[in-house]
Amino acid sequence: MRTANDVLRSLSRYVALAVGPEWEVRYAVEEGAFERPFVRVTPSTPTSWTARGMHYTVGRRTFTVICFPLVMPSEEEARIEADRVEELLFQGFSRGVHTPSFSNHSGRAHPLRVPLYDFSGIAADRTIEDAVAADGLPRRAANDFVRVVETPSFGAIPDLNEDRAYMVTGDLRLEWDRSVAYGPPGPIAEPPGIVPTPVPPGP
Repeated sequence: MRTANDVLRSLSRYVALAVGPEWEVRYAVEEGAFERPFVRVTPSTPTSWTARGMHYTVGRRTFTVICFPLVMPSEEEARIEADRVEELLFQGFSRGVHTPSFSNHSGRAHPLRVPLYDFSGIAADRTIEDAVAADGLPRRAANDFVRVVETPSFGAIPDLNEDRAYMVTGDLRLEWDRSVAYGPPGPIAEPPGIVPTPVPPGP
């Protein structure tokens, strides 16, 4: 469907690939569930839509990524850990971490691209892999990607709630195409009672 929800969940899945399997990715922080390391991915602007021809629109939206690394024994070690996480995000979006997209020639995936999946009908606690195993649908074509259209920014800042931990934040401006066509156009209907004037054949 290429909705804003598809983009949010696809981005969250991609960030999870970038930072590693020990991280949990969430859309919100629930009371009593604050356990590091975890990442929160949220939209930070509304979606803007621009028409592209008769059958497509282009969506643009900025998303914020906030990483909460582990609390370390000292503030210095916390800073080093934050720098490591920042580097993981940098590599994820500059080199790519989606293995099926890797090229044998360049040795990297598509930079500044996020694989786009169809999450329609998939509950929040289920993954794409769960859905594919259940219904057998591919959920994305090989060329389905969201584009990072502005230079992403990542940085580490001290966590005000914990002296021996940092937060790593990032902003990503994403763009994707969406079809607004409902199928092939039908014949033009003539007003009732009017017979179209025949056009003589050309030479």
